[in-house]
Amino acid sequence: MTTTRPETVELPFVEEAMKQAVAREIANPTLSEAALRSLMAKTKLVIAGFDVDDVTRRADLIDEVLKKKWAHYGTVREKVIAELNRRGIEPIAVLSKTAWERLYRASGMYELRTDNAGCIFVSSDGLLNEAMKRRRKYMRIAFAGCLILCALCAHFTILHVFGNAVYQKMGPTFLVFDFLVTVLYGMIVSLMDMSFSIADSLSNAFEKMFLRKIAKRTTWSDALKSMMPGWVSQDSGTAVKVILPEPPAEVVSILLKAKDLPLKSVVDPDLFGFVGGVEGVLLNKQQDVADERRRMKELQRDPIVVWEDEGVVAIIAQFGESPIEKRVVELIMGQNDLI
Repeated sequence: MTTTRPETVELPFVEEAMKQAVAREIANPTLSEAALRSLMAKTKLVIAGFDVDDVTRRADLIDEVLKKKWAHYGTVREKVIAELNRRGIEPIAVLSKTAWERLYRASGMYELRTDNAGCIFVSSDGLLNEAMKRRRKYMRIAFAGCLILCALCAHFTILHVFGNAVYQKMGPTFLVFDFLVTVLYGMIVSLMDMSFSIADSLSNAFEKMFLRKIAKRTTWSDALKSMMPGWVSQDSGTAVKVILPEPPAEVVSILLKAKDLPLKSVVDPDLFGFVGGVEGVLLNKQQDVADERRRMKELQRDPIVVWEDEGVVAIIAQFGESPIEKRVVELIMGQNDLI
């Protein structure tokens, strides 16, 4: 049985869809529910003890807000296009930030905010916490085992030192004495062991063992959901080196022209990796990137480079096949409140 691959779009199609969405909203302007609730709160009054809704005032406020919103979007859009044209760059598409974020998230892509070293921040807390829980569990088991072992050693030591002769004289009292000394000795020795280097080494060994296990059993998709909530790299956290496909010459030319702009890459999750993979992130180690590059060369869809400014996003470069499906564009652009 063969499966039909979903129809994808070229990015100029997205630009045209955005223009149609803008025309629709201008003809029938809308506000988000949050904005409407905020305006309603301003037009509800109490006069002579009566709750009064100033509908006329609300209509004027809605009109004022919409005019400002569209004027701002139009002004920033023209500014973005002019700035790119000044650098010799013709944007592939220009969208509102709201529309673009809905679009790439619905397409399963991630936004990477890389620094000059090609690193991003991710949150490794979720995976690390899982490893820590497992480590604590096994450390308790190890502690209990150490306690029992030391207690047995103490018990046989007491028997060896005192022997049966003392037991015959003290009777049952010796058993109580033996038990208390054994427990006390075992606890002291165990606590001393657990507080020194042996305990530290054991703890670190358990941590690394479980981090490796979690890294191996965690799929790339699940790892990204945990490390990059909201489909974007974080503002702080664990710094990791990103591996991306090699851009073709025409994309390199565009990147050089826009090198001083705060660019972002929006990437299909199969088209980027971290140095060392998930294990490298968790264990903070760098590994050869050859395997990751080989994996990405086998794929056809490649990153999209965007510049965002004041709520307007310009797509300035994309190579390979687009990962955006036609049905997703139609779904997103058919929604209201895209500005």
